[in-house]
Amino acid sequence: MAIAVAVYYGTDKGLDSKGLLSIPTRPAAQNRALMIAAVHGTKAVVWHYPKTSIIGADSVTMAPAALGEMPVKATVVALNQSAPLGTVAPVFDLDVGLQAAA
Repeated sequence: MAIAVAVYYGTDKGLDSKGLLSIPTRPAAQNRALMIAAVHGTKAVVWHYPKTSIIGADSVTMAPAALGEMPVKATVVALNQSAPLGTVAPVFDLDVGLQAAA
């Protein structure tokens, strides 16, 4: 969780000796891999991007139903000219798991 919060607030520093995260005065986008999983019932689909530039958005909410949504802005960044920007898995059943292509 600490890494996710640090990336959200635009810092590459970890927790201090008291276990606190200092929010920088000038946040900077962090380059990280990004995986998004969408789940509906027993079905899921997964997107994976090996390199993205991530920083927190401006609309943190504390809605009781969401228990704190922290929206982010992520820009997909090319690793190189020949690599794909990312991959999308086919929809799969969670009970079975993602199967290797035949």
